[in-house]
Amino acid sequence: MKERHDSPLNKSADELAQEMGINLDIKSPDKQSESVQENSKEEKVKEKFKQKLEENKPEEKEPPLVSMTQEEWNGVKAQMAKVLNDYKELEKDFENFRVRCKDSVVVAKQEGLIQAVLALAPALDSFKKAKQMTLDKTLLGGIELIEKSILSSLEKLHVNKIDAVGKMFDPQLHNAVLLQEGTGQPSGIVASELESGYTLDGKVIKYSQVVVAK
Repeated sequence: MKERHDSPLNKSADELAQEMGINLDIKSPDKQSESVQENSKEEKVKEKFKQKLEENKPEEKEPPLVSMTQEEWNGVKAQMAKVLNDYKELEKDFENFRVRCKDSVVVAKQEGLIQAVLALAPALDSFKKAKQMTLDKTLLGGIELIEKSILSSLEKLHVNKIDAVGKMFDPQLHNAVLLQEGTGQPSGIVASELESGYTLDGKVIKYSQVVVAK
């Protein structure tokens, strides 16, 4: 009878163990000892690393408790009150400074405008003379249009021409240069105007120079 080559008796222990799912790769005592030593070295390295971390870790300290006497505490409160008072004074001074600066800007603007009007006044009075001397109605209309345009621009800046002719003489608005008889006007009425006057925000910046009926 022929032997079957696939009989379990003809297979090696490794082949049988492989078929049965058994791992026969068992380390020798020397290899097991080496593995234990390697694991021990790894643990020692880890332990040293942890120690280094602990040594370099910043020390957490609780803030020191501050204690003071009642007298010291009263001194601290007095200093705090002084600082607060100084701050309020500084704030007040700054507000006053801001108001002064604002007022200075307004005053400077008004002064500049007054000087401009005073410089322009003689030119505006020239329109009056030009109208008296012009016979051409077309030219007269052009002169009046230019004069009206300039006065309108001044009104936008709160500068107004003072009405004088035909009005009762008012010393707060007019300056009487001459008293004249035979004007056909009642006494005290402004008969004619030599120079126009102007106000800025209701305040006289130039008095009208007028002739008053006597």
